[in-house]
Amino acid sequence: MRFIAFNVPQEREQFKEIDTKDVKVKKAFENYNKALILQNKGEYGKAKEIYEELMKIDIFNEDLQKVKNIQSSPLHLVRYVVLKNYAVILEKENNIHEAIEYYEKAILIDSTDTNLWYRIGELYQHIDFYDSAYNAYKHALENSNTNISSWKALTGISNVLYEIGDFITCLKYVNKALNINSSWVRGMWIKYDILWEFTQNLSFNSTLPLRCTFSDIQEFNSKKDELKLLFKKYPEETKKRKSECFSKLAHSCKDLSYTLDNNNWKELGELLLKIYNTLIKKKEEIDSCVLAPVKIKYDKSNIPIKSPSESSTSESNEELKNDSNDDAKATSNDKKRKRFLSPEEDKKLVR
Repeated sequence: MRFIAFNVPQEREQFKEIDTKDVKVKKAFENYNKALILQNKGEYGKAKEIYEELMKIDIFNEDLQKVKNIQSSPLHLVRYVVLKNYAVILEKENNIHEAIEYYEKAILIDSTDTNLWYRIGELYQHIDFYDSAYNAYKHALENSNTNISSWKALTGISNVLYEIGDFITCLKYVNKALNINSSWVRGMWIKYDILWEFTQNLSFNSTLPLRCTFSDIQEFNSKKDELKLLFKKYPEETKKRKSECFSKLAHSCKDLSYTLDNNNWKELGELLLKIYNTLIKKKEEIDSCVLAPVKIKYDKSNIPIKSPSESSTSESNEELKNDSNDDAKATSNDKKRKRFLSPEEDKKLVR
């Protein structure tokens, strides 16, 4: 004989719903562990299938509330580890863009994972997305709580800034990284390369002396030969920059555009000063000296083609031309008038 309870209190129904979600989360963890075992064995295809099935479950598609620590929330944790490990498999398959997409979905759940931020930065740097790489490394540095994690983030930032040619800011971060790990060969090479350009008067950055102290130059000169021998041992750490382009870092002025309202040189000059002041503020915010191009929207038909000096010269030439034309017309009219004068009138004019 079975007894069935009627009119179950609402509180009991809520507990039933919670139990159901907890059961789903528990089963999700069980399947995740199976996928992880397969992944560790190198059976990426089978593991990937399990991860994809897990991500179809309703608990993987509902909105999540922010939590300080995902370890305290099984739902947050299981979604995080599934997304992260799925991205690892995509990366092994060389699907870099898709791997970044899932890494970023995971980082939205736990934005304090320094190692994950660093990995995102590495992948963006690998595909030459230097603005996104810079931002990821900066997040890694902000969330670092150990010297090792801070050093890794600093190396990432240094490499990006070196690649885009922002030598001033690069030196700052290289020195910070070398203060933590003085045997970082790549950092020594970057510093050596920057100082070499400076000492050879090949540096295109006139403000570089602000970062180059006397001790830097002294160290460069005293250890030059020693460093050359060290770099020969580690050729993979001494790779030159891929490109001489200085506008690869677009994070600083992204989506900045201005409109020129009036078609005169005064308005254009004021607008350029406004843009300059804005960029200086942006530089202070992002701590970088490389800025992306800024768009100025205008109507070409209303913009003066010539500069003010050219316009004034042109106007002066036009006035002289008009004056000469007037003189020529007056001379011509006199000649015509003389043609119609009688001999007697002509004699009177001569007298």
